[in-house]
Amino acid sequence: MTFAFNSKLRSSVLIPITIAMAGLFSLPSFAKDPTDWDKALSSGYNQLTQGNTETALTFFRKQSAKYPNSGKCHLGIGKCLKRVTKYSEAKTEYRTAVQLEPDLADGWYELGTLCESDQEWDNAAKAFSKFLELKPDAGQRQAVVDRIRFCESKKPDAPPNPDS
Repeated sequence: MTFAFNSKLRSSVLIPITIAMAGLFSLPSFAKDPTDWDKALSSGYNQLTQGNTETALTFFRKQSAKYPNSGKCHLGIGKCLKRVTKYSEAKTEYRTAVQLEPDLADGWYELGTLCESDQEWDNAAKAFSKFLELKPDAGQRQAVVDRIRFCESKKPDAPPNPDS
């Protein structure tokens, strides 16, 4: 009887526990996202501010590998790439950032600036509009509104500007 009990115990408790424990050590895992991204990414932004762009880029790429679903990491990568004039790559990173985190206002703003410089007027206007939707009280609100109007006026189907 004891043998039967131990057998049941082994199959119902010990084996699942063993499998679960093995899974903890054998499955790849990603770090839990930090609760304070500003603090977690401050080292990279400090490097970027000090002009150590390559160091900052390496930092953000490592963080992106550690936190693959973080738009904020891709935003940091994009800012570094923009700083070294790799605009196309930066724009890709900004797009990734806002796809991962649609509420990332700064990602939309940065995407808007690069779309505007590439004369992607519709995309720029949409990105700037999304920025204002997410940050209606932004300090640069009027400047962004002006950029939206400018982009809208450059669209091929835009009505003529009565001021010109």
